[in-house]
Amino acid sequence: MTVGDSEGFIGGALVRDGGQWVWIDASQHPRNVQLTDGSTLEGLPMGLLDVPSLTAATGSPNV
Repeated sequence: MTVGDSEGFIGGALVRDGGQWVWIDASQHPRNVQLTDGSTLEGLPMGLLDVPSLTAATGSPNV
């Protein structure tokens, strides 16, 4: 996947924060992801159905 391909996925993302479901603007909530070689990349949340699934499976208040 290229950056151009990913643009369609980036927009609103559903996250769970403090036990509450929240829609966020993904471009305003970047995260740093550390790679195995120690380098860091910036990533953005994506609106996937995995968030509700992970919350249901784990009971976590933050996903």
